[in-house]
Amino acid sequence: FVLVLQLYATWPTFAAPPTAADADVDVSTVSGIGPRRTAQLHAAGVPTARALARLTAEQEESLVAAGFPRKTLRTAMQAAIEHH
Repeated sequence: FVLVLQLYATWPTFAAPPTAADADVDVSTVSGIGPRRTAQLHAAGVPTARALARLTAEQEESLVAAGFPRKTLRTAMQAAIEHH
């Protein structure tokens, strides 16, 4: 029984690979965000997937006013949130 406990204590654990929103990775890693949208988000002060997941209503409206399609933005926000 003690041997089993010792083996269990040293058994390797395998974590799931990190996703876009698990770390402050570039917003371009979010599904549906290409180079053009990445540039728009960076210019608006949204450089990371985490920042996209936490976008405020004011930031969203600012991006839409700048020509970012609302549906594309909301889809990308949802993708960033789901991977968090």
